[in-house]
Amino acid sequence: MSKRLTLITGATGTIGSHLVPQLVARGVGVRTLVRDPKKATALGSGFEVFVGDLAKPETLPPALKGVDKLFVISNGSNIAELEGNILDAARNSDVHHIVKISGRHLDASFMTNVPLAINQNAAEKHLKSLGVDWTIIRPGMFASNFLLWIDHSQGIVPLPVGDGRDTPTDPVDIAAVGCETLIGSDHEGKVYEITGPESLTFHDMTARIARAIDQPLELVDIPPEVAYQGMISSGVPDTQARGIIRYFEAVRQGQVYPPTDTIQHLLGRQPRRFDDWVTGHLRELRG
Repeated sequence: MSKRLTLITGATGTIGSHLVPQLVARGVGVRTLVRDPKKATALGSGFEVFVGDLAKPETLPPALKGVDKLFVISNGSNIAELEGNILDAARNSDVHHIVKISGRHLDASFMTNVPLAINQNAAEKHLKSLGVDWTIIRPGMFASNFLLWIDHSQGIVPLPVGDGRDTPTDPVDIAAVGCETLIGSDHEGKVYEITGPESLTFHDMTARIARAIDQPLELVDIPPEVAYQGMISSGVPDTQARGIIRYFEAVRQGQVYPPTDTIQHLLGRQPRRFDDWVTGHLRELRG
């Protein structure tokens, strides 16, 4: 009998690029769904590569042949539509367990009427309606976002967050939780809110990076409208940019939820600290 497979969407992204080698190391049969097969070479070996696209529903049923578990993650302003395509394809396949990466604070009052939250909630509802076992992972802020936020030309991190705090989460830990929920037991029907172990101000996070890379780096509290225009200029869709600005406002106002102990509970170890992530990414952080 052929080995059953786990299909990973977003395999070359921030989470998938850690998850694929973790699963392969645990002896799991992995198939990656990618738009560009050349990018999959960076993930190593020991897995299948299938060229497909969540935006092209006709490519998805063939990708699911022989698959019994599915890992779903997507990004952008049309998450519900993209994930809906593969969820509908999975409904008509032999998939019996789906793990989805969602987002934290979906039930927070400050996310009401925010398109990003509406999309994620719709995707979660769709998943739960399939009649297939499911697990939802809601991670906090990715520590790796700093790679996008640092302006190396000026030595600043321009964010409209004031003295607000957040709970930076290492993508390695998010992938490890994904790995556990895919191969472990008793995760069906669970929603896991996961974060790093610390609630840190953005000033503190910026200062820690500056010390580690031994370069001047300062958090600059810019007006929300300036941050919004910067995102639009860089190609971020309007609905996504507005959602991010609303989240930054919540950070500034101290509305972000505190850290959870979910990673320790699931993995039997402490989550990686922000300093651990920084130490592992010095070259990228130096620009």
